[in-house]
Amino acid sequence: MRIASAAIALGFAFALAAIAFACCTLPTTTTDPNSLASAIYSSDAVRAVMDALDELSVRLHRGLGKLSRHMKPASESESSQTASSQAAWTGRLPPLSADLLAQINECRHGALYTTPECMARCVAWSNATLRNPKQEHAMYALAEGRVSCHACPGYMARSNTLFDAVVEANKRLQRVSDAEFVADSESESVSHSELDSGKSAAAKHRPRRPLWGRLLDAGTGTDSLNWALSLAPSRIQEETALDPASITAVTASVDMYRTTLRALQTYQARQDANPRWKQDETVHLVRGAWLNPSLLAKPTSQAWDAQAVWVQSLTSNCEEEEDSDKTAAYEKFDTILADYLIGAVDGFTPFHQHTVLSRLARHMVHGSRMFVLGMEPYPDSASTPGGELVLKVAALRDACILLAGQRPYREYPIEWIQDHLRLANLTIRESITFPVVYGARKLISQLEVCEYKLQLMTELGEQTIREALQERVDALKVAVENDPEIAAGLCFGADYVVVASCDGPSCGY
Repeated sequence: MRIASAAIALGFAFALAAIAFACCTLPTTTTDPNSLASAIYSSDAVRAVMDALDELSVRLHRGLGKLSRHMKPASESESSQTASSQAAWTGRLPPLSADLLAQINECRHGALYTTPECMARCVAWSNATLRNPKQEHAMYALAEGRVSCHACPGYMARSNTLFDAVVEANKRLQRVSDAEFVADSESESVSHSELDSGKSAAAKHRPRRPLWGRLLDAGTGTDSLNWALSLAPSRIQEETALDPASITAVTASVDMYRTTLRALQTYQARQDANPRWKQDETVHLVRGAWLNPSLLAKPTSQAWDAQAVWVQSLTSNCEEEEDSDKTAAYEKFDTILADYLIGAVDGFTPFHQHTVLSRLARHMVHGSRMFVLGMEPYPDSASTPGGELVLKVAALRDACILLAGQRPYREYPIEWIQDHLRLANLTIRESITFPVVYGARKLISQLEVCEYKLQLMTELGEQTIREALQERVDALKVAVENDPEIAAGLCFGADYVVVASCDGPSCGY
């Protein structure tokens, strides 16, 4: 363990030294952030160190995992059995052509995100893996070298590309909304005949929409919750520090509820935390499934103000409230985030994916916005060894989940999302697609999910199955670690952001 820690520390020291050297050799006139990133990436020293660090990280990660599982050396027969298992897995992979290997080596790590030719290749490679390939202009052009990074190697940007896209799209829509508000205000000062021309009193006196307002994280996790908490600056005196006005985070998972609760408590303990997020009235964690009609709903027997903030209280043992038919009114939100929500529904309330977006739309008012983040489903086959490894890892992970008595997630294409948003009476404002780039750490983490699920198989007679699946896990780990595509950054599949708004008095069905 001490040797591993020392190796990691030494590797990062070399990385910092290489980056510092690259920065010192930059022209003094370099001010543009994108140009600066490109210049740093172009440094052979930085790229070489990034290659070495990624390989070191993966190998140390796997080595420590083996150490925790096997405290004694394997026998000669066990070693030969593992080697034959690994050969069986890798022997079924399609060959990697010399031309493709040359292109991969040209676009290793930083070059994949900064060189125009490599960016175009990444888009083409990702697009070719989709069940319904997009036209060239439909895939995000990577003008700023952005991809949806799934532990991809050499990617210097630390922010989440999909969340960044949500912020940018929301600001674009806000500029349009502000312009319309100003135009309506000016027209009111000139003429008072709006009601005669058919406009309602509510439309006439509709207030300016905040950028975020009351925010609903409809399928929360640590990533989306921390992102929502980061939207408001820490300095409370700033006007923008009051936006978002509140955050409501919902999850159907007991484990995720506990995890996000710990994440919230960790944030609240930080010195730079926004003081408003330390108040119980502004951040609400709720456990419940959207199939439950009483979730975030107020009985009609009680007086209810559409502009008031009302959130379903949480019982001490996190149990959901009983279903109720008296739930015509729902808590309203200005912004709804559905981060990988539709794909996760199959794990909790299967066969109800088609109702979730409409259910969320009932929580919207005129001007509310919904941001749906998701992943394109994997194809049935791939044309390269790296792509086949991604499919094999996903299949093995899902098999382990099923054998543990649980349900795996099921992703839906962007066209399905768009169709069901329209069925919910929402208007599609934007649809953005990003190529996904995989690194070895992401795929190994998926295999570790399989290993965790194997521990849940404790019934009599399941030991043989566990051992066989563990052999496959080990073989795939070796294949992932030694694949040149994955080592360089595998462009495979796509993530998307769909932006929709409620333009009528109410939405949903």
